[in-house]
Amino acid sequence: MISECISLCRELIDDETVTYRISDTRMKEWFRRACFDAQKILGFPALERIEYNFNPYLVSDPTQINPALFENYSNITINQYLYLTSLTSQGYIETKSVDEIDRLAMIKITANCKDGTIDDDVTFDVSLDKPHDLTDGNSGTWLVTDGLLTAISNGVFCLVDTIVSKKFALKITIKSGKAIKLVDLSIERFRLSANFKDGDIIDIAKLMASYDFEDRAGKAVNAGNSKETVDWLFWKAREFKKQVLNQVDDKQIIAGIGGSVNLHPGNPYADKALSTSNDIVSGFGDNSIIEIQTGGTIRRTN
Repeated sequence: MISECISLCRELIDDETVTYRISDTRMKEWFRRACFDAQKILGFPALERIEYNFNPYLVSDPTQINPALFENYSNITINQYLYLTSLTSQGYIETKSVDEIDRLAMIKITANCKDGTIDDDVTFDVSLDKPHDLTDGNSGTWLVTDGLLTAISNGVFCLVDTIVSKKFALKITIKSGKAIKLVDLSIERFRLSANFKDGDIIDIAKLMASYDFEDRAGKAVNAGNSKETVDWLFWKAREFKKQVLNQVDDKQIIAGIGGSVNLHPGNPYADKALSTSNDIVSGFGDNSIIEIQTGGTIRRTN
């Protein structure tokens, strides 16, 4: 679902040639933003955050690990930081699973460390079916290990929208010989609203496209581009939002009783379009011209 949104957005903003102008990471952030922007018509999404600070479970005995938070560990110590007990072999630890629902769309793991780097020294894996009602030997399907997810990068959303999720658990593995110490770690879990349907993909893609045109307009302003270029980029952004949210400049468009919406948002080129000049007007988007008089003068725009 999210991959389809990204693909459609790339079509709308003409960004279909590798190497992409907009990264997949940025696209995922736009998807999340679009879901929140469209919540009044698509339902409320949710973003939950779990945070782990690695304080010792028992100050008197740092070798003990909190059984309410962690299980299935080897060669790991938690004492102000999370680190290898012995550098001679790798170490791993799993979080206790929490209940999840099958609308989980994206997850992002963000860890901070000292004496090393996350990307080089640590790997993450997640399970969406690991049980939590057993006291020992809990096991689940680990998505990276099983090839259902690519490697999980620190601080980057990964997509799980195509996988049914009933539970959520994280596995942290520190490679052998690494002296890295994890300072803290957070997990963001983004859920789609219950009302989100496959048919809403195009609407989300249009909102994502509007963000691109807004960004490009801002860059055009900073670069000193022409007023026509800047206005056209902002106009495109507004048009995409209008199609989805039925609003312009954050104001809802409301039809009268028994009537219909007939909006003319004030095209930035109206002063040229309604002038008596027959010069070609540059900067109009597709379908911008509604009527042209016989003499060639543009008389009406949408």
